[in-house]
Amino acid sequence: MATVNEREIEWTETEHGRTHFKRKKLASAADVDELGASLYELPPESSSWPYHFHAGNAEAVYVLSGSGVLRTPDGEERIESGDFCGFPADPEGAH
Repeated sequence: MATVNEREIEWTETEHGRTHFKRKKLASAADVDELGASLYELPPESSSWPYHFHAGNAEAVYVLSGSGVLRTPDGEERIESGDFCGFPADPEGAH
């Protein structure tokens, strides 16, 4: 088991059109291959990823601070600090 502190992990940055974020790959830093866990920081008016869904694994988002808009098959909704959002591994989990 590896323990890491996010303060020790370097940010990587992705920018392509509206997709713009900084990311710390937490699970990779802890040598956990079976789990995807990252910390993201998004500038205002940006997106993390294009609209998509996963077929092989569920996904979740937990908002630490700030607010944003979440797009799902049901439409758009405002999310804010403290919100946890889960997405099943199928088209109904698109986000």
